[in-house]
Amino acid sequence: MANPKDPKEWSFSFSDFPEDVQLCILSFLSLPDIANFACTSKRSVSLCCNDTKLWFALCQRRWGPKTQINKWGGGQITYKLLYKTLTQWENLIGFWRHCGRAGLSGQCPRLIIFEWGPSFVFGSRVCPSKNGTYHVTKSPFLWMGISPDGQIVYFLDLEGQTEIPSGDFGSWLEFVCMDQNLVPANVNFMGNFW
Repeated sequence: MANPKDPKEWSFSFSDFPEDVQLCILSFLSLPDIANFACTSKRSVSLCCNDTKLWFALCQRRWGPKTQINKWGGGQITYKLLYKTLTQWENLIGFWRHCGRAGLSGQCPRLIIFEWGPSFVFGSRVCPSKNGTYHVTKSPFLWMGISPDGQIVYFLDLEGQTEIPSGDFGSWLEFVCMDQNLVPANVNFMGNFW
């Protein structure tokens, strides 16, 4: 009979866990910790380099409840690229206050919001209702996504009249191509945190 106080009789290797359990555990680690783990054995390297296993698990745990990760890039991009991109973009999600000269307040909304879409991130201007009530209107002005060939794409809506599309990347891309108000844009981020 096993002695419960003897640690040798109860210890087992990480590789004794089923692969799905290993991937779940790894999905909670930071990227440097995963890199260190990959250095421990050939099996660890193959597990950590597998895009559809580890990188999918990382993306699913972090952004699965917020967006449809398998729809980004039309389902044709690597999860490693998706992880890298969404890590940068997730800091944008939420409300942002415009800070500037008071004279521009009539022209520029003082508040914008970035939100998750099914396969894109979009930014909207938040403006007070024109009828004098406490209601507000949201006008999308920036669309951020990934093309099927892995290119990061940004589209700016100059007039703020575009509706928010629903569905997968195909419908989003079709929406972008058909909408004459959207123009391709370049967006650069400064620093690590905004």
